[in-house]
Amino acid sequence: MEELGKLQTYLLVLMFCCFTPMGIAIGVAISSSDDKTSAVFHGLSAGTFLYISTSEIIVEEFNSRKARFWKFLAYLIGFGVMCSVFYVERAWGDHDEH
Repeated sequence: MEELGKLQTYLLVLMFCCFTPMGIAIGVAISSSDDKTSAVFHGLSAGTFLYISTSEIIVEEFNSRKARFWKFLAYLIGFGVMCSVFYVERAWGDHDEH
């Protein structure tokens, strides 16, 4: 992959700085919409994270034999923490909304 020039780098940083607040504004607007719309967008965002992690990051990390056990252990711990978020939210979350 060829290196980016200084102008291209600045342009990409500027785009990121502009799109991040726009994404937050869209997220706030969607969160106040009906439950079905919110569920669809939550599903899309979760699917994006799963796709990127399984097809790009995890495959690349486990191709290397260096510290494979520790990587897998960290992966399992991270998976367990993310799964526990559901139960913690259910136990301590705001029950008036459901």
